[in-house]
Amino acid sequence: MLKINDLLLHIKKMMQFLGLGEAESTIYAFLALSESPMTIGEIAERTYYSIPRIYSSLSYLMKEGLVEKRRDNGTTKYFSNINFIDFFEKRRQEIMERFIEPMTKIEDGDEKIKKIVEYSRQVYNYFEKLNEIKKNLF
Repeated sequence: MLKINDLLLHIKKMMQFLGLGEAESTIYAFLALSESPMTIGEIAERTYYSIPRIYSSLSYLMKEGLVEKRRDNGTTKYFSNINFIDFFEKRRQEIMERFIEPMTKIEDGDEKIKKIVEYSRQVYNYFEKLNEIKKNLF
């Protein structure tokens, strides 16, 4: 059976795989599993990161839409947005635009390059189909 520490580790690794740094992944995982919003001090107690590092990480996580903050009795508290779909979608779109699409436009090269270009076109078409499905669902 999966324990809370295992889940924490899985969330952290997943977020690192999606491009977040060590501190951002760790802080996000703690916030995602917290039963209530946390203060900077509470985050520091659990993660052992410095206050400046936590502020920097939270700023990035808020920019990415993964963390939100709110005032609670004069204290700022942070909580996670556990809807991963938007974050996954943003990463997928970035990969598509920055890497896959440009590779589909390469027209010359040897057989190996042609295979890479063809595979890139297949991935691009797959992503386009996902976009169409998403438009039809929402």
